[in-house]
Amino acid sequence: MMLLCIVLLIGMSAADAFDHADVIKKFGGQLKCPYANLWLSKGPEQAAQELGVKEQKEQRRELQQPNFGGGEDDGEEVFCQIAPGAIGAGHQAGYNGGYPSDCAGTPGESSPYQWPSAWSAEVDSKSVPFGNDTVIYHSKGSVYYRLDRNWKRADTTYTRGLQRSIGQGPCPAEDSVSDPGSALNACRRDSDQRRTMIHRGTQMFFITWKNGTAADDENVTNIEECSWLDLAIVGNIRPDWFLDNLGDNTDVQYLGNQHVYYEGMPKLVKQWRKKDFANQYFTMSMLGNPSEDGIHWPMILNVPGEGFGDDFLTIYTNHRTLTDNDDALFLLDQALEESGGTCPQMERTGDVGPPTDTVEIPSNLEIDENAWFSNVYTFSPVWEPPTKLAAGNDTSELSQAITEAGTATIGSCYDSASKHVQMTISFNDIEETDMGGLPWMALGYRSDEECVMNKNGADTDIILVASDLSGTTTVSKGLLPAAARAVNSTAITSIYTTLTPLESVEGYADVSIQVPSGGDDTAQERAVDSFSSRDSVVLKFKQRWDTVPEVMHLMYAIGSTPQLGVHTTRMCFEVTQFPACDGSDTPSAASGAGLRATNTRALVALATLIGMAASFLF
Repeated sequence: MMLLCIVLLIGMSAADAFDHADVIKKFGGQLKCPYANLWLSKGPEQAAQELGVKEQKEQRRELQQPNFGGGEDDGEEVFCQIAPGAIGAGHQAGYNGGYPSDCAGTPGESSPYQWPSAWSAEVDSKSVPFGNDTVIYHSKGSVYYRLDRNWKRADTTYTRGLQRSIGQGPCPAEDSVSDPGSALNACRRDSDQRRTMIHRGTQMFFITWKNGTAADDENVTNIEECSWLDLAIVGNIRPDWFLDNLGDNTDVQYLGNQHVYYEGMPKLVKQWRKKDFANQYFTMSMLGNPSEDGIHWPMILNVPGEGFGDDFLTIYTNHRTLTDNDDALFLLDQALEESGGTCPQMERTGDVGPPTDTVEIPSNLEIDENAWFSNVYTFSPVWEPPTKLAAGNDTSELSQAITEAGTATIGSCYDSASKHVQMTISFNDIEETDMGGLPWMALGYRSDEECVMNKNGADTDIILVASDLSGTTTVSKGLLPAAARAVNSTAITSIYTTLTPLESVEGYADVSIQVPSGGDDTAQERAVDSFSSRDSVVLKFKQRWDTVPEVMHLMYAIGSTPQLGVHTTRMCFEVTQFPACDGSDTPSAASGAGLRATNTRALVALATLIGMAASFLF
């Protein structure tokens, strides 16, 4: 999820890797890749299976990622489509034709605080290690974006200092520096050579220049080397990446206005925090008062290391908009070939010697649960945020603590008289599927803080919300077999044979499900609780707990069809607040002794069939 993160090995076999050592040696200062160690040590096929990343064609056929306002995915070019899983938290799909600022149905639709679709700036980035403020690595260059075309270019002209990054390119022995107190080696990367990377759709091009930092794009004969790599599913950054909570394993927190020092002068910025898969966060500062050209430019970006590198701070200066007249900036490979040069795809020549360490680089930007709360606010003139605390008819709901997790809102309280936890789970922004009916939704309990399903290979319990084409919605408890993790169709089908209505399961009581009821506004208002939107599916139940729980480790997933299959949204979260339930009724005698979350390893149905993948690409 770091600057210019490249999943270098997508599509390769473990024994047939790209011969890219020379490329990553030259571009090592720019390659900072989450999961690089996994890709390199286990090979792309095994890593892809563990991370849930499929080949591009499989993803397009099976995953059915949201396609906001674009064309049909029938072989024609699509737009506004996000990448699968955790990658979609920040990225377009690799095969996406582009992501304009007005992608219909997105929380950030037409927001003036998105990144511009076509722009460039100079960038200055400084890395700092965990525990102190000493700058240990410094780079300068320029970036160019046509996000409406899924294009990006980055030029690096200056690097100084020690780069610490798991999975970075080879480091010459004379530049390798021992990192005291760590099993990592740092690499001194001091260079003034101009290096260019261009990312167009699924392709990434690596270009080095003969004349160092000379910015002479017109004379492509100055290009020393050019090669390219197929990135498959990974596209460029979305212009609204920091505004919303689309994608998996992510969240967002709008912070409001802040004055910061920028180039030695005070500047008003609006800030957003964006949570990542590693439970760390980015902070994006956008210009608060628009510039003379009316644009709220990206100003400062704070990026976490995510365990694979050091945190760093990037400042954008000398912004300008780009037009179609600037297309040549992104097409250097074509100009080179037209002039008689070559830009070949990287060849496969053999295995790559992988790192095998499991060392993590600590970050200063870990989520602090005392400071984090979900707050999606985009300044979109179209999108409406969900109402959180409207008046409700059930007085017990008014006493519930609110936990926001991605697209879901969770209410919780504890009834000490009946010894029950009362839960209200609102799955927000749920739309009817293309085939009719609502998508399947599932909730589950993790036994600890680890975000995994089928822990230790065991079958797990699930709570499943499913609707048929007639509109009947049911809530059931069943068993998720470990074999379903490998997308085993027989195992997935077997889930249906294990389902029992939740209200009949010992330990549960007062189960209800509320769904949007079509175009009748009055009916829709009755169909949601006091903190959910009108497009919400709301699950309520009471569960036996002998004492107030300290924490409930929970998880949910949402599919793309009424039938069980691959999820489109997945989130792990914790509920830690259980105030007294006011006005709650005594549960029926059917509650019984009940289940406890510490003994129930129920996870979300099929929640990690796709799992977490590599993430942001800036």
